[in-house]
Amino acid sequence: IRTDVVYGGDDAKVPENDTDFIPVLKMKNGSIFMIYGWRLAENAPYGLRNEIEDFLLSDGRRVFKNIMADPYFYELEEDLARGMKNSEFKMCIQFFVETKTKKIIGGEALSRWQHPQRGLLTPGWFAPIMEMEGSINSLDYQCLDRACAYLEYLQQKGIDDFYLSCNFSRRTFEGKRFIEDCMNIIRKYSLDHRYLILEITESDYGRDIDQIKRNISKARACGLQIAIDDFGEGYTSLFDLQEFDVSWLKLDKRLIDNLDNERGQIILKHIIQTGKELGLTILAEGVETDEQLEAVTEFGCDVIQGFKFSKPVHVSEAETVIMASLCRTF
Repeated sequence: IRTDVVYGGDDAKVPENDTDFIPVLKMKNGSIFMIYGWRLAENAPYGLRNEIEDFLLSDGRRVFKNIMADPYFYELEEDLARGMKNSEFKMCIQFFVETKTKKIIGGEALSRWQHPQRGLLTPGWFAPIMEMEGSINSLDYQCLDRACAYLEYLQQKGIDDFYLSCNFSRRTFEGKRFIEDCMNIIRKYSLDHRYLILEITESDYGRDIDQIKRNISKARACGLQIAIDDFGEGYTSLFDLQEFDVSWLKLDKRLIDNLDNERGQIILKHIIQTGKELGLTILAEGVETDEQLEAVTEFGCDVIQGFKFSKPVHVSEAETVIMASLCRTF
C-alpha cells in the first residue's frame, strides 16, 4: 500500500487509480489510520485487502501508540455527541440474498454518519470510539428503533417475509436490561417479531457469558431471532455455538476470502456443516466474486450478503430494490 495515503499529512490524497478502493484520508498524522485500518481492509475489494492488512501488521504497533495523542481522535469524539443530537446518523440496508433462488429475503440495518465536514462515514470511523467511551448502546438502540419502524412499514405494504437484522455490540448485548430496553422499542410498532434479528457482534469489551445467555433466552421467548455476527474473526469461536442458543450464523468475510486456498475451503466447509447440523441458518458475509459464490453454494450456505449482489443502500432506496426483487432474481 502506498504510504503517502497513510502518512500524507493534513490533506492526504489517494492516488487516482485507488479512489474506488480507499476513501480520502484527512488527518494530522497516520495514527488514526490504525484504529480504523481493519475496517478499511474489510471494505476493500478482494485484491487489495491483503495488501492493506500486511501494512497494518507490519507498521500497526508503532502507529497505534500515537492514537491517544492525535487531535483528530478528540475532534471526532467531540463531534459524536452533536451528531447523535442532530440526527446525523442515517440507516442503510445491505440485502440478504437466498442462495438457491437469488431472491432478496432480508437485509442488515447499518448506521452511517453523515458528517457535515467529513462526509459519509462508515462505522469503522466511529464505532471504536463509541465503544471505548461507552456510548455505543445509544447508537445500537437508535438503529433498532429505525429498523422496527421500517419493518412495520414493509409489513403494512404486504412485504411480510422480509428479515431485518440489527447489530449490537457485546457490551450492549450483555446489559441486564438489554431485552427489556429492546422490547420497549419493539412494542411501539406492529410487526411480526419472527422477522427481526438481533446480531451479536464480536468485541473485547463484553464477555459476560452468563448474562448474554440469559438475554438470548429472553429474546427467543419474545419470538426474536438471534445471529452471531462475524463468526470466525476476533472473539467469536466455536465456544459461542456451544453456549449461545442462536438461530443464524453469519460467517466473517475473511473466511470467504480464504476460499482461494485448499485449507480455507476445508475450514469453511466444515464450519457450514457444523452450523447446518445445529439447525442454524448460515449466511456468508463479504461474497464478492463468482468463485466465492460458487463455493459457498456448493458447501450448503443458505444466504449471501456482499458486494456481489448489493452495496448498502439508503433506506429511502431500499423499497424499490426489494419490490424489483419480487419480480426477478439477480
